[in-house]
Amino acid sequence: MVVLFEDGLIPARRELFLPLPLFTSSGDFRTFTVAIPYYDNRGAEVGPLKVGVGNHRGSTVPLVRLEALAAKDLQERLPAMLSRQALRLAAKEQLRRSAAKEGGDVGNLLVGIFNTLSERADTRSWLTLPAQASGWETSLPAGRQSLDLGAGSVSKTLPIEVRAGHTTLVWVNRLGANLNTRVMTL
Repeated sequence: MVVLFEDGLIPARRELFLPLPLFTSSGDFRTFTVAIPYYDNRGAEVGPLKVGVGNHRGSTVPLVRLEALAAKDLQERLPAMLSRQALRLAAKEQLRRSAAKEGGDVGNLLVGIFNTLSERADTRSWLTLPAQASGWETSLPAGRQSLDLGAGSVSKTLPIEVRAGHTTLVWVNRLGANLNTRVMTL
């Protein structure tokens, strides 16, 4: 029998707004706003899934922290994101200059407001993936078994059928105070 435990969800990316003071090509001092995505690394500390069946007891061992992979992916993508943002800033400054030339202070103000309101970080992320995965395995005799599962204050007892010569896969997913399970014979 193999137990695969998926715990939580990867947190959503957040955005950080930074004022960026720069001199324009015409020598004017301007402040631009840039939005940068980041992961707030305040994921809940979670423990292993405690598993018991018959006289076999144990806890799952970590397999992968997907939230760490998501953060690494963002770190690798950030230079390209910042390059695109620099190009957007240059285009927005060109638009502001044109609006200032044609519309005076009102055009300059309207484009400045638009630029500030339209600046958003790319916060798309891996929201539907578990934050981490762990596993546990043991050999069991064929027949009906009662599987006890516990994670923090959440517990569940699950009847399973172990077939000789086959692997019983028990998938467990914890979201909040719920343990969702699925049993498959492979």
